[in-house]
Amino acid sequence: MIRKIRRIMLRVLQLVVFVLPFILGTYGLTQIYGGNVIDAAYMTCRLYGMDADLPEEINIYVEIARWMAPFATASGVLLIIEALGKRLSNWFKRFNKNNIVVYGNSVTSELLLGNLEHRGIRPVDNKIVPAEKHVILFDTDEENIDFYTKNQNQLEGKQVYIHLNEMNQLSIKNPNLHVFSVTEIAARLFWREEAIPFDKVEKGIYRILIVGFEDLGQEVLKYGLLNNIFDPKQQLEYHIFGDTHHFFDWHRELDKMIPDRIIVHDNSVYEEKGLIAQADRIVFCGADRENMVAASNILAYYNMKQDVELYASVFDKDVLELIGTTDVIKPFASMEELCTKDYILNEKLNQDAIRTHNLYNESVTNPEWKVEWEDLSAFLRYSNISSADFNEVRRRYIDYYGDVLSREKLVAILTELEHIRWCRYHYMNNWVLGNTKDKVLHTHPCLIPFEELSKEEIDKDQVIVEQFVNEYLQGK
Repeated sequence: MIRKIRRIMLRVLQLVVFVLPFILGTYGLTQIYGGNVIDAAYMTCRLYGMDADLPEEINIYVEIARWMAPFATASGVLLIIEALGKRLSNWFKRFNKNNIVVYGNSVTSELLLGNLEHRGIRPVDNKIVPAEKHVILFDTDEENIDFYTKNQNQLEGKQVYIHLNEMNQLSIKNPNLHVFSVTEIAARLFWREEAIPFDKVEKGIYRILIVGFEDLGQEVLKYGLLNNIFDPKQQLEYHIFGDTHHFFDWHRELDKMIPDRIIVHDNSVYEEKGLIAQADRIVFCGADRENMVAASNILAYYNMKQDVELYASVFDKDVLELIGTTDVIKPFASMEELCTKDYILNEKLNQDAIRTHNLYNESVTNPEWKVEWEDLSAFLRYSNISSADFNEVRRRYIDYYGDVLSREKLVAILTELEHIRWCRYHYMNNWVLGNTKDKVLHTHPCLIPFEELSKEEIDKDQVIVEQFVNEYLQGK
């Protein structure tokens, strides 16, 4: 917002510099020419080209205008040259398929362009540039949707990445339109970079406190449930502090995330001294300064485990520098880290998801079950993306247990974990057990414990897992 205000103020200043000589000159010459405004305005316009025959005696207004006008003209010429230069640069850049057009006036769009460096295309006045990849990054969902709908025809067939915080990505049917949000990226990156150690899960109950349950807190819980799957008998507890009303209205089957538990607390985290003392990880997901205050207070006034992990989301760079002064409170979700091509476009994850789907197509025997990626529903596309995202857990599992377990045992356990993840993805989207698969009623007969699955159903997951295990072990 501050950058946007500065940009507007700069434009206003440029306009004032250009118009002020005209106003002063016209006013001053009107006095000299006895009120003849038209002649005064014409003579003032000639000042911009340094081609005015001024009277020998001029007043202070004309004197100021006489010196300011050439500078205003030079500034205008420079602005025109700059605009033409941008257009020419964008015209050449569009031929490189690796370059990316970024539309918007938000802080995130500026950060992404800075991280893209020479590969980023900043369009003049947010006009559509005929390139292959486009990122829409205005301040609000409304602005982003409005920009896309107005330019939909020009973006047809292109890879478009649109930032939406509130709209559910499963409602997007176009496979070329990719929805992302900074909070979703932050949550996925958090569990990847700050993964729960396997040895701690082996010890018994592992307690995670999520303090603050707005957008980021919800995403941290969702990605935690989908990715923190390490053992069929693990005991992870997610303790939630914050407003959970709407979230649990939207996600009605979260009580089926067994063996993990989700425990909602109506009171403040400060009232849970016993729970804080038992916590293995506390994640503060509120506003930056609220996180800093809450984390520092708990650190100062409460008894905790010696190896407890405290994390605070810090989008603001200034607050990040302050929190970074302690080794105990670990910051995450800084804008500078999140606004990169790798995270916003997430091309590798999408490629892995397509590959996962193609492996599934090869494994099924009934031709009617085979569907091309472009024809998949958004629900199934993101199901494959969720499976591909789980590859990071598979890698960690192989690295940790690969020396003590055979390849066959690794495949067997990871296949069971994949089924648990698949069930959780469906439960997250309100699917329930039913006699038949029904896309309208959201029922599926495979939402059952792994040991009750038929061999045919197990084989579908095992093909994908076995392929991954073989390739990963060969590459080590």
